[in-house]
Amino acid sequence: MSSAGFKRSNYCLFCIIVGGLFSVLGTTGIVVNSVIGFIPIGIIVARSLKWDAVAGAAVIYIGCYAGFNATILSPSPLGLSQTIAELPIFSGIGLRVIIYFFFLISSIVYIYLYTRRLKNKEKGSILGDQWFPAKGLGGADAESVDKPAFLLADIS
Repeated sequence: MSSAGFKRSNYCLFCIIVGGLFSVLGTTGIVVNSVIGFIPIGIIVARSLKWDAVAGAAVIYIGCYAGFNATILSPSPLGLSQTIAELPIFSGIGLRVIIYFFFLISSIVYIYLYTRRLKNKEKGSILGDQWFPAKGLGGADAESVDKPAFLLADIS
């Protein structure tokens, strides 16, 4: 296998593992609202994989909500809605599992196709040429964004 094929399979494997992990955490209701805290980790990993910030956020965010949209075992939305509808609690799990896998596979394929598109400079990123824009941080340049503010402060 060539090194390009090996890298491509590693990128696909990364999308499957991380997207699948956050999807399982989302479908059980563990990390639904707090998924936003994991987005910076996804962006850091995306930068190391030479992806843009959108791809890093998408692997985590879309993976989590692909699981939450077809929740299998999340007690809050599922238990409450089935109690209101006077259905047996956690009934219909077979259909929800099928829908869950459909959402998961389609999300992973979408993210993988987007990351493949990043290699083409003409189509490229939806962010344009600035994959990690720093203008939203008060006009800071990209080098100061990489380091936390407390490391940049002059301690005297």
